[in-house]
Amino acid sequence: MTPIKDHNALSEDELHRLIDGRLDPARAAILAEHLRRNPEDAARVEAWRAQGLGLHGLYDGVLAEEIPPRLRRAARPWRAAGTALARLVAGFALIAVGGVGGWALRDARPQPDARIVVEFAERAAVAHAVYLPEVRHPVEVVAAEAQHLSVWTSRRLGLAEPLRIPDLRSAGFDLVGGRLLPDAQGPAAQYMYQDGGGRRVTLYVKHDPTTPAAFQSDDQQKFDFYRRGDTSVLAWRDGALGCAIAGNMEKLELKRLAYMVLGYGQDKVKAR
Repeated sequence: MTPIKDHNALSEDELHRLIDGRLDPARAAILAEHLRRNPEDAARVEAWRAQGLGLHGLYDGVLAEEIPPRLRRAARPWRAAGTALARLVAGFALIAVGGVGGWALRDARPQPDARIVVEFAERAAVAHAVYLPEVRHPVEVVAAEAQHLSVWTSRRLGLAEPLRIPDLRSAGFDLVGGRLLPDAQGPAAQYMYQDGGGRRVTLYVKHDPTTPAAFQSDDQQKFDFYRRGDTSVLAWRDGALGCAIAGNMEKLELKRLAYMVLGYGQDKVKAR
């Protein structure tokens, strides 16, 4: 077996094919031995594998869903399709069908950058689904080292000052700890909380001052709400920080926690 001497000789495509079981056995054995000797590469592969499992958990159910009747009707050819008007209407119908995705956007204000919000919320939901069931390793840094966690994640996020990790104890949720995660273009931080009944919520934070304020609220009392299966997500922007809180709970309860993250307290929540 020929070892891999050059770390840079490994391509992401080859590592992904290893995870998917699409490498020939000889090459797979070489890569497996390399990962055994290189913990950093092995951790990267395990993170991708965990993300894949999270995505399957979130979206596999969509494959079994029936197409709604209104979409089937929209996709039917119109009887007068020979006319220019009919072709135009059919074109709009196809665009409408193509624009329907698995994520439902609720309470969102029409905006040109809504896609940014959707993608951000999806990443927060996937991260929540991946680490929600973990018992032994739900976080990298435990709550007992909260100060170190704040300094470490803030530095990696590129913040000038340490981030204040929100205190949700008055709502019954204690900090479990946190970790760093790969985001679309750089690191993100995930902070996990758990209540006395074992329920968990996660706060996903990304720092990017160049990202358009697609989910910024003028009064910080409006959020973009998403739901996929049992997972609810509230996303908002706080200056250069993108924030999303995820949990398997109803919107109002999640909103109470979001207000606490913002420092408003539970009494600010409006039941709407």
